[in-house]
Amino acid sequence: MSGPTEDPDAFERAQRWFAGAFDPRGRADLLEAAMRAMRAAPPVADAPGLRWREAAPSPFLRVAAAAAGADPAPMMTAAPAPDGGPALFAAGDATLFAPEFDQAFDPGFAPGFGQTLVPGFRPTDPARDAGTAPRAARDLRRLAALAAAGRLDEAEGVFAALMHDPRRPALTLLRDRWGHGPLWIARLAGGATLFASSPHMLLAAPGVSRTPDFAACALFLAARQPGPEHAYFADIAQAPPGAALRLGPEGESRRAVAPLGPDPALGGRPADEIAQAVAERARAATLARAPGSGPTAMMLSGGLDSALIAAHLAARGPVEAFASVLGPGADPALTDERAHQRALAHALPGLRLHETPAGDLDLLAPSAHWWRQAASPNPDVMHATQLLLAQAAADLGAHALFSGFGGDFALSSHGEPALFEFLVTGRWRALAPELARRRAAGGRWRNILLGGFVKPLPIYEAWRRLRPDAAARELPAILRTDPAIAARLAQTGCSAHLRYHRTVAAEEAAALAALPAWTGQAHDLPGGRRIAQRLPLLDARLLRAVLAAPVSLKLGRGPDGRWRNRALIRALLRPLVPPAIAEREDKDLFQPDFGRLMRAALPRIRADAPELARSEIWRALIDAERWRAALDEAGRAPDAALLSLAHPILLPWQLGDFLRRTGAP
Repeated sequence: MSGPTEDPDAFERAQRWFAGAFDPRGRADLLEAAMRAMRAAPPVADAPGLRWREAAPSPFLRVAAAAAGADPAPMMTAAPAPDGGPALFAAGDATLFAPEFDQAFDPGFAPGFGQTLVPGFRPTDPARDAGTAPRAARDLRRLAALAAAGRLDEAEGVFAALMHDPRRPALTLLRDRWGHGPLWIARLAGGATLFASSPHMLLAAPGVSRTPDFAACALFLAARQPGPEHAYFADIAQAPPGAALRLGPEGESRRAVAPLGPDPALGGRPADEIAQAVAERARAATLARAPGSGPTAMMLSGGLDSALIAAHLAARGPVEAFASVLGPGADPALTDERAHQRALAHALPGLRLHETPAGDLDLLAPSAHWWRQAASPNPDVMHATQLLLAQAAADLGAHALFSGFGGDFALSSHGEPALFEFLVTGRWRALAPELARRRAAGGRWRNILLGGFVKPLPIYEAWRRLRPDAAARELPAILRTDPAIAARLAQTGCSAHLRYHRTVAAEEAAALAALPAWTGQAHDLPGGRRIAQRLPLLDARLLRAVLAAPVSLKLGRGPDGRWRNRALIRALLRPLVPPAIAEREDKDLFQPDFGRLMRAALPRIRADAPELARSEIWRALIDAERWRAALDEAGRAPDAALLSLAHPILLPWQLGDFLRRTGAP
């Protein structure tokens, strides 16, 4: 099944799914019933031109892979058994970003080839088809080989997959470090486990409840995600990111990858050598993600992160860059971003700028998108623009879309510097005005001082430890008593404590490992099409170098002598782009006409309020009076102020819309 398809690009551009049922007791009736139900689950079963492949590699496992209008054969292959025995069965979706794996692992696939695991399933000999097998099949084999060798920490990429030795009643589930490869699981009574790349498939299976998880819904309001291993339904979980989860008769066990921390090879090196290592790894991370076919496309905001990626891609060849066109009456700061985008396109001859009209966006429409894709409330109020640009890139034939997402969390964090850094960098006189500014913005003195001077405790992680029962009691109270905390967390996700605390690299690394997974998930588009996200600034090798860098590389003085953030990424940009681009001020948010779009959505939100309030979960979590007050304030506020009100207004609506779609009481 891992041989070439009729058109590899058709597979890359197609929406695709996989699902399976595992039972260490080998109950065939249970396995078959689960597979029939998952195959019939909408919206997967409704995809145009859906094609299926199925396998039963042993009495313990059933697997099915599907693609819209393409052969899903690359999603099933064989991998070398570590003991030289029969080939392991591997299935899933994998894209690795390390070309050196080609030579390192292809020769090791000799053992076990030629053995038949299931009727119609023939393991592929890479010595024969190394140049013709689709990349997805080759990467899936490489991933399984790394996992079998205990080297999963070297698997840099986006993947969700499984390995199975047909001789044993055991199954291993694999998921990438960031959780960008969707892999959902449901544990059934009696020891059986169902897994799928879409939660809708699990929700359709016998024995899986559609009851929403109360604590997960509460955490959505606080951090826009329920945690890297949790889902919004009581009977569903996610496979752990960056780990091999083994299921068997004895229960579950996991083997996690090495924690993400400072690269020991850079420890104690001079700052200029570390800066050079960061620059080289940023370039390598970008080029390793370049598509082997089709146009090279990217989402261009005009900011520093996307400028760095654009510069590296344009040096390689033509780049199709997509940016939103602002409408009449746009905020002048947003209009400036259009000028920055055009200046970058002028500076990089290989960059072709596509200014994409965004006047007809429906700010509430992405909720339906997230329901179809992940059975989730929409976690990103900016997603309307992202989806628009992804659609435009796909229309041009691209099957992958680069963006600078992730840079804000690590390489070029735009967050406020910790207050103690005003002291260690000698900015004594600036400290008092900064304290006054944070107080005027609504911060409480206790929170300001704790967040600015004390070793940070990730509130997100603290709340996650409250699961499941305590969160139901305490989290709503926290949200109601201090909505400012909730609003800030909603805006910064779990990066709230990444504010240049480089002296606590271990905590920072843990936070990076829990970044919101939606930033890197592929976009499912109308017509059965799919476009993958490429996030080169979320690369483990790059981030290990960044974490090893001293504070002096990340905070620096600009041309005017003022202290400012993002010094490291500016240093990376200076050799690549004109000074006006590298030294520009931090960009404002680039969502086009957000105020106008938000104002257009307000009547529908108000109209939906009575229906949303019928949900018991919604009433328990939302202070309806405060929410209506925020709606009234938005109605009076100028367009430029509506962005600050977006999360307090939209997140409760998104949660209510999600609960409405589940049919929850």
